[in-house]
This record gives sequence, structure tokens and C-alpha cells, in this order.
Amino acid sequence: MRRKRSPTHSASAEPRPGRRFEVESAGKLTGTAVCPTCKATYQRGRWSWLEAPPEAYEHECPACERVRTDYPAGVLSVEGAFAKAHRDEIEHLIRNVAHRESEGHPLKRLMDVRREPAALVARVTDGKLAQSL
Repeated sequence: MRRKRSPTHSASAEPRPGRRFEVESAGKLTGTAVCPTCKATYQRGRWSWLEAPPEAYEHECPACERVRTDYPAGVLSVEGAFAKAHRDEIEHLIRNVAHRESEGHPLKRLMDVRREPAALVARVTDGKLAQSL
């Protein structure tokens, strides 16, 4: 059910503008592709760690593109007294979770873990991976 504007509203005589969504997607890849950097394979709309067939063409995967351009999709910063006291444990935990996630999902990767004076900062190629960390 559509709402109607009151007759006293200043824009009541004008029609409502339509919703506009801008899509920056170039579309899905066609055929089978393989990333020359990490050897991930793109088939039927998904990236996986399966071995690429010989007819696959080379195309950089989104995760390798993010690493190359140094543009993370998510950043996790752990700071405070507890984090300072347990830096090694937290770093190992971050690396283990990231490794487990990347085994099944090639686009979920850990870019790097930086030890800063006041924090431990992990940068990842997928925003959901940052949430799960």
C-alpha cells in the first residue's frame, strides 16, 4: 500500500522520484579463469581452490587485486592492556582463523598483521572475515 502525501505538503503536487541504484559491477566473468598469483579458479560464478583446466584463461582474483592495490576490505584493531599482554596469542588466533576461512573461501584472506605500539592491526580482503575475527 502506497502512502499518499497530505494535500498541504509543499511537494504534494510533484510525483515522488524513483529509487536509483548505481551499480559499479562489470558483470560476471565468462568461462573458467585462473588467478596467476594465487592459482584460485573461477568456475560457474565462484572462486575456489580447485585445479584449473588447461583451457582456463588468466584473470586476477579480487583478493589478489586488493593485496596488490593495498586496499583492505576490513581492518581489525585490537588494543588495550589485555591485548598488549597477550599479543602473541591474539596474533596466532587471528592467523589460525584466517587460515581456516581461506581454505574454503579463496577471497577471504589475511593481508597482514601489524604490531603497532598501542595495538595489533589485522587487514583482510573480506569484510565478513574481519567480523569473524
